[in-house]
Amino acid sequence: MKFIAYILGALAIVAALHYSGLLDKTVLTHPFWRQSATLYGSLIGAGLAAAMFWAGWHKPRLGRALGVLAGGIFLVAVVVTLYAARVFIDSADFEATAANLWYIGAYTVFASGVVWIASLLAAVNNRGNSADR
Repeated sequence: MKFIAYILGALAIVAALHYSGLLDKTVLTHPFWRQSATLYGSLIGAGLAAAMFWAGWHKPRLGRALGVLAGGIFLVAVVVTLYAARVFIDSADFEATAANLWYIGAYTVFASGVVWIASLLAAVNNRGNSADR
């Protein structure tokens, strides 16, 4: 049941970023749907993190691999989302592909970010509980 604390910790970090206004200073999300992307993306991420911890409970190597995969997806999603946002903002006409990438990318960033942060919190906590010490 300790994994619930990691998921709640990850959700608290995302909520702190959202409500502190730090996300307002980036073009990671459009101001019109910033709140829904943060909320629904984070909830999807919480469900995926629970699935990752369940898989890790049965097969620890798989759980660690899923955490690393979530980190990779997060980094790729941030790069693609920021690029799509820049293309959309700089376009003279409505660039539908860039708008869709920006929209979907924001949800992906928050979903994979929650999974990655939860896996990092678990890794930091488990490092102190190592049997090698």
